[in-house]
Amino acid sequence: MTIASKLSKKYGERYYNKTYPNPTVERTGIPGLDIILGGGIPNGRIIQIVGQSSSCKTTLSLHIAKNYIDNGHEVGFVDCESTLTDDRLNEIQISKDKFHLFLPSDGADALNFAFDILEAGAKLVIIDSVPMLISQKVVNNEVGQLAIAPQARLLSQEQHHIIQACYTSNGTIIFINQMRQSIGSYGNPNIATGGKALQYMCSSIIETRRSDVAKDGSGVNIIAKTTKNKLTSANQSTEFFVDFPLAVIDKFSSMKDALEKKKLIIRGGSFFNFREDLKLKFGQEKSIQGGKGVVDFLRNNPECYNFLYDLVLEDCMERSLIPEELDLE
Repeated sequence: MTIASKLSKKYGERYYNKTYPNPTVERTGIPGLDIILGGGIPNGRIIQIVGQSSSCKTTLSLHIAKNYIDNGHEVGFVDCESTLTDDRLNEIQISKDKFHLFLPSDGADALNFAFDILEAGAKLVIIDSVPMLISQKVVNNEVGQLAIAPQARLLSQEQHHIIQACYTSNGTIIFINQMRQSIGSYGNPNIATGGKALQYMCSSIIETRRSDVAKDGSGVNIIAKTTKNKLTSANQSTEFFVDFPLAVIDKFSSMKDALEKKKLIIRGGSFFNFREDLKLKFGQEKSIQGGKGVVDFLRNNPECYNFLYDLVLEDCMERSLIPEELDLE
């Protein structure tokens, strides 16, 4: 009996010899973000979205949740900060039939709900946010009483359970985190709360920051960068526009940027032309004037948009799914 057959007999489905299971992915609904992630959000993994205040972390996570729900999945949202409103869900047009909101009493309560809803069959759980993940003992402390790194302690203790919950259910947990200033340290003073355990257990970390505000005040550009990614190469960035006053991400402008990056649409001055084979397919012989014209074309032609979505992610999926043993911290 060979070594492989002996190990296979003893360990069963947990042992792999010549093949290793690559995770499937779910699209975020934002083309540029899917490209830098390597195809989308991986199933069975842990993701972190981190950034400064007002960098649209929760907005981004809600758009991801909407896309999951639109694809028929159940989603849980653990609102540790008690800030999510019914109006906000209506603005993003999230169907509430498959959206499960939970208000935890402490960090352990939040994690237990995440474990339970994943076990029940949900595909995604969003925890907003890490700084609020503290134990009941710290919650009961008097004002001014010192508690050192309560979030890091809790996440470090529960690290195994978090990983196992995602692995066994093939569901994903997204942690929303905040950037803080480290006083008196050398180098980059910006640090994320939650300690090192959270950083290590994440397959992908997406850092968001505000860029330019539109001159007419109609919205703001947000830059998203993958500072860690086990699916494909890290340190890639994309930019998307958030419309005011509803704070809704414009997926069509993200697609326009993705098409330019992939050279599926060519800019010539203020005009844009699709690649020759796409011109024939869409019957779009004329040039499109301005970036707004391209965005309007994509918005008014959903079949073309869906076809292009598949097209921009084709080579992305081929080069993604790097084996985890090649990932070097």
